[in-house]
Amino acid sequence: MYEKTKEPWLRTFLSLPNGIPSDDTFNRFYSAVEPQQLEDSFISWVKDVSKITDGEIISIDGKSIRGSGQKDSKAKVHMVSAWAHRNHLILAQVKTSEKSNE
Repeated sequence: MYEKTKEPWLRTFLSLPNGIPSDDTFNRFYSAVEPQQLEDSFISWVKDVSKITDGEIISIDGKSIRGSGQKDSKAKVHMVSAWAHRNHLILAQVKTSEKSNE
């Protein structure tokens, strides 16, 4: 479980008197949050933690997500991501309507 491997990091900013919350707790939390509010908060957090410096390499990469097409269609989900190498952080990710050159 991802949360268990990140417990020391999570404890740097969360009080976890009962340990790591269960998958169900995370699911209830994310189900209750408005998607746009979550996105806005995440973008704000990324801006706070990312420290772009001179010479920072930002990679742009596109991927087609396997198995994302409808059974009766060949349409797939295509995503383009911007990755900051020094920060080990995805700065942005967008779904595109079709596969194209990034």
